[in-house]
Amino acid sequence: MSWALRPQPELSDKQFRLWQELLEARTGIDLGGHKSILQVGLLKRMRQLGYENYGEYYHQVSAGGGDAAVEWGELLNSLTVQETRFYRDPSAFAYLGDYLQVRLQVNDGEPLELWSVGCSTGEEAYSLAITAAEAVRTAAGERFFGVTGTDISSSAVARAEAGEYRQQQLLIIEAALRYRYFRNISAGSYQVVPALRSRVCFSRSNIAMINTLPNMLMDVIYCQNMLIYFKREGRISVLNALYKRLKPGGLLITGPGESQGWHHPGVRRISNSRIEGYIKQ
Repeated sequence: MSWALRPQPELSDKQFRLWQELLEARTGIDLGGHKSILQVGLLKRMRQLGYENYGEYYHQVSAGGGDAAVEWGELLNSLTVQETRFYRDPSAFAYLGDYLQVRLQVNDGEPLELWSVGCSTGEEAYSLAITAAEAVRTAAGERFFGVTGTDISSSAVARAEAGEYRQQQLLIIEAALRYRYFRNISAGSYQVVPALRSRVCFSRSNIAMINTLPNMLMDVIYCQNMLIYFKREGRISVLNALYKRLKPGGLLITGPGESQGWHHPGVRRISNSRIEGYIKQ
């Protein structure tokens, strides 16, 4: 019988705990309150591979060896690639634009370095790049910037590197910016122009293992809508590690509630009630 004709197998509480423990141990992600997200992602891969129950698939994914590692990556793609959009938080990007203009004046020619943590398919990273490019255009003298986008999903990173988006996805962007930073490549499809794409570098990385990543210092770290899936201890650990990767005076932006319980003596909360952000002292 084909998958289409079978009733969907229910993920039992015991099976859910097994999968959740594996996911948290390897990625730091806690889906304790999101059983449906995990079940949908598992079923998607089980259908593609022909597995009939969660136990068989669990043994495949949790086993050692190259095949298990490859399949683990594919499963993460199913679980973590989320719908996103350009300028998802307009208030944060408006603040960022003003911050970068002041930062360029203070830094006296030093290049700007920005990091999109959990960049998904690239919309956030390119929004950062456009905001930085616009700040540089209005600054005196020759200025440079670079954006790093990281995500745990290899398929998301591949899509981000391509920089191709549907026309409908770009409607939120001002017409002048669409004209300046995107080019039409086919009917209803646009690509980030090479000059801007060359300023953005994407890579696959696991934020739960941030202490093993290169210790790059950033002017801006943008980490929104990702830490909500971490337990409190995990969130605080990641935030402390992000703090270490900020330059003095650097800006950290998180999503609403994501920095709750984080009290670091080396930062001050920005005076904007619509944004959860911090400046490194």
